[in-house]
Amino acid sequence: MSRRIALESELVKEVVQHYLNSGDFNGVGLFALVQGRDPEALDTVRNLVQRNILEIVSEKWDFPVIKRTAGRDISAQLEVLQPGNLTAICVYPTVKCMLRALPRSYAGNRPFRRLLALGHPQLEPMFFELGVLHRYQADPRYIFDFKDLAGHISITDTHYRSREMPGADKVLVSSFGMGKCPRGGRAVVVFLRYLSPLTSRHQLHWASHRLRGKCRVESNYYRRSVYGEWTKGISVYAAILQEFLHINKMCALIGLPQLFKRDFVDEPPKGFGLLMKTTREEYLAFVHTLDKLISENLNPDFFMAQGISLTDAETGDRKGTLRLLQEWMATKIRMEDSSGVATIMKSLKLVRGERQPRAHAIVRDDFSPKYQAMKEELIRDVYTSIYNIRCFFQTHPAVRTYEFPDALDSKNIASY
Repeated sequence: MSRRIALESELVKEVVQHYLNSGDFNGVGLFALVQGRDPEALDTVRNLVQRNILEIVSEKWDFPVIKRTAGRDISAQLEVLQPGNLTAICVYPTVKCMLRALPRSYAGNRPFRRLLALGHPQLEPMFFELGVLHRYQADPRYIFDFKDLAGHISITDTHYRSREMPGADKVLVSSFGMGKCPRGGRAVVVFLRYLSPLTSRHQLHWASHRLRGKCRVESNYYRRSVYGEWTKGISVYAAILQEFLHINKMCALIGLPQLFKRDFVDEPPKGFGLLMKTTREEYLAFVHTLDKLISENLNPDFFMAQGISLTDAETGDRKGTLRLLQEWMATKIRMEDSSGVATIMKSLKLVRGERQPRAHAIVRDDFSPKYQAMKEELIRDVYTSIYNIRCFFQTHPAVRTYEFPDALDSKNIASY
């Protein structure tokens, strides 16, 4: 074996061993790697990088001790491999290298830990069917929290301490978000780093729901998680509750009872948000919750204060809240478009109409991706209606200087 080949083998072996034994798949410092070795060690590292056997992470573009994201182009790596820059660089084995070096038995029943061991970046996104979350959302032993554009899963303190709870089920998913598949379907996104510590039982559960193909991470979640940006993005669900809040605040400034009994900003109702399963039953349950937030949440005192009778003059029956809202807009709001009231009410009435089958009959369940699309279309239309109602309040002289958060700009609203 030539001296050059022997040096290459020695360097690769040290990088691989450090990577696997570091505890968190860390890189080895370049200075420590070449110090005290053959003067040609740095050139040998350059050659190994050129051949895609080793790769480097420099503090010039990221925190070098952990390979967070996909490697830079080989040309960019070679550019910073200079003798005076050794302390700012860590060296890693590439996937090409680890496919040869990693034993077949390593993390065989923990597929996501194995992917990290194979050299994949810590923040490489993995995509999953929405149903992967149902196991945790439906189990009261877990804290399942998904607010706005990100969520996490953890075991409750009581069950974490319990001896009756199997250790294999005491798991934590620190963060997950939303993504989109090539054909428009929704996906759950978890970065590899957060899947790697899971027990084999739960890694196999997630692996069974994994999606292949070119899915994309929701922009706000990616930028917040990877780059630490504080984006203005807000989910359509959080935006609706924020609209409730601001409408009620404007009512107070005008001197009226609030339009909505509650805004639910601090405690969104369960089931208002992510659709765990694309089934008819799940869709109708969401519609049921949405109807409670709108028609059952409208405050009759507001309409009474505006001179709208709460009872039908002919029958003496109490009017429904959606009818009161429609009468209020028709009599108190000037619109250039004669069909404006009907347009705003259309989606709100659709929610009430969609709720009826589940409320009054046994509904046959069905599984289809169309229910996710139906839900997204419905929630966008509902948000548009609530947004337009808020705009009416903004025209009142008492609230013309009222400031709204930038997040409620339509370009910042994300639906899923």
